[in-house]
Amino acid sequence: MKTVLVTGATGSVGSNVCRLAAERGLEVRALVRDPDSASPLADLGVELVTGDVTDLEGMVTAAKGVDGIVHCAAQIGGTWSTVTAEDFEAVNQYGTFNVLDAAERNDVAKTVVLLSAVVCERDISTITETSPIVEISPKHSPYARTKLAAFYEGMARAARGKGVTFVIPGGIYGPTPIIERALVPSIFTGTLMMAARGELTEYLPGLHTWVLGSDVAEVSLAALEKGRIGARYLALGRPEDVCSLPAFCNAFLSLAGIDGHVDTVDVKAPGVLDDKRWGSMINYLRDSHPDPMHDPTRTTAELGVVPASLDEGLRATVDWLRANGKI
Repeated sequence: MKTVLVTGATGSVGSNVCRLAAERGLEVRALVRDPDSASPLADLGVELVTGDVTDLEGMVTAAKGVDGIVHCAAQIGGTWSTVTAEDFEAVNQYGTFNVLDAAERNDVAKTVVLLSAVVCERDISTITETSPIVEISPKHSPYARTKLAAFYEGMARAARGKGVTFVIPGGIYGPTPIIERALVPSIFTGTLMMAARGELTEYLPGLHTWVLGSDVAEVSLAALEKGRIGARYLALGRPEDVCSLPAFCNAFLSLAGIDGHVDTVDVKAPGVLDDKRWGSMINYLRDSHPDPMHDPTRTTAELGVVPASLDEGLRATVDWLRANGKI
């Protein structure tokens, strides 16, 4: 693998993929909508190509001559997302179709598609690389529906022998080459900053997986190099670090020495489940969870990537934010 195209290259994962790939001597091509905002990637020696995954012919042009693609571009869901159903379809669903079409038309050897844990059945058993996929249902959020569509389209290509492999990331946070893009509320580093500013004082008790963006990038590049066609690999962080968002934020605040606290909402209190503040995340509350929630043993064995602990990741995040004058 010599030349890699990265979509979503200014995001938390994509920018780290660009950085790591460049550090390893690969020729890196980044698909960006605004080259001016991607100057930190250019400083790393990354070639910037203006384009968008929603433009098929532009994708075909961007993918010419590359050996592999890491498809990180996505619209993000969750409590603070303002994305419409049409936006999710345009990027997460049809944008992925365009990336896969561009790969086929250019005979690209391998494409790694980043999905989401929402595609995995996680209510009855621990998430693994071979977990059942959730049933198709009209009750799914637009985000979940489009991620499922991306998975099934990718698997259809893999079944025909095309080099498509999947990475399933968890709640992403941590240092990135393009800091401002990581500080929006819908990215969990931005959520941490909301807590630091006292703008987030309470949240739901549901459990989440937590993973550094750089660890997702490590898994993605390893999957590009040696992942099996049609296989899923987990980038969900360590199983022992699963915790609620309030616990995640409070650990950060403690490490940063910031006086603040995020309380856990009592979901049994009147009106809490009808509160529109939580957005689609209210649908993911569960009375119980499998223990452990996920098991990345196979990913670690096949790809050799060991995720950082939550304590290590949050310390790195605190140091990075402080070095950049954000806290």
